[in-house]
Amino acid sequence: MPFALIDRDRALVASLRHAGSFRVTVLGRNEVVRLEPAFVAHVDDDWQDAFDAAGLAFTAVFGNNLGELGVTLALALARRHARHPERPLDIITLENLAHAAATLRAATIGALDPAQADAVAARTGFIEGIVLKTCLAPPAGLADRDPLRVLAQDLFRIPCDADAFVGPGRPLPDLEPLPRFGHQLVRKIYTYNGINAVISYVGALRGHRELSAATIDPVILPLARRAGVEAGHGLIGAYGFSAVEQRAWTDQAIAKFADPMIPDPIGRNAADPERKLQRDDRLVGPALLALEHGVEPTAFARAIAAAMRYCDAGKPSPLERLGSIDAVLTQVCGLVIDEPLAAMVRDAARDEVASGG
Repeated sequence: MPFALIDRDRALVASLRHAGSFRVTVLGRNEVVRLEPAFVAHVDDDWQDAFDAAGLAFTAVFGNNLGELGVTLALALARRHARHPERPLDIITLENLAHAAATLRAATIGALDPAQADAVAARTGFIEGIVLKTCLAPPAGLADRDPLRVLAQDLFRIPCDADAFVGPGRPLPDLEPLPRFGHQLVRKIYTYNGINAVISYVGALRGHRELSAATIDPVILPLARRAGVEAGHGLIGAYGFSAVEQRAWTDQAIAKFADPMIPDPIGRNAADPERKLQRDDRLVGPALLALEHGVEPTAFARAIAAAMRYCDAGKPSPLERLGSIDAVLTQVCGLVIDEPLAAMVRDAARDEVASGG
């Protein structure tokens, strides 16, 4: 199926145009797939014709860029609607951010001329998708020979919100439109991303550089399993997921993170700690849900305390930037100072310092 790539990295766009294709190594299968985009453009170039011809679009821009993307999409959608008013477009967000599709929709529709907004909104689906696979840049030796190479986990399905499509419900075979999708997305963020964050931030404190090595650390592995129990208890209580199914999610997540065939650096997984410490994200969110359903989130409390101390790419840690645990708890995590979780995090931070962690 023909596809176009639009990016704001000029060097990457130039390299893709020059090469005409890029290759994907499927990890664990020893298979290399060559992909040839029909069109490659910088976001400031003219890509309107390719956009007009599309029936499906995907975003992968990091959640904090969705507002800016919405303004860009509004201009393109207005032009598309003027030329092809009856043509639907479905946009699937592939961001590790809760409510990414709603965020993008609000930014896009809000940037449209009010006279066009309702008509464009009716023909545009903003669809939440779940990113399950890990994709990585090539290691140094391979990058020298093939800088565009992508290493991808052998997991190609994309669960997405069945109820948000305005065009054909399943235009690609690996899309998995699911009903009641909001619950599925919360499950993914609280289970997959939550366990990942526990491993990453505690692993960083313990000196690990690779996610797989941190996962099998005899101190961290029980903590990761405990986080799965905590998240699962809250999710089962809140949304009625089966216990067997939820345990399978936890087991699959830990198996993925422990896989040495996926050379995934801790730095990539732990990046942007202040976003990941927000109240509805992967650490505080499942911890609060566990408390709501009668389980003390000791693993998540320890990981929250560790994330406060994480320095992302040389930047000050949240704790260094704000000066105190309580400041991080209130200004970043969105907690009230006397909430039970706040007390648990303070205790975990004190224990971590006392143990020399």
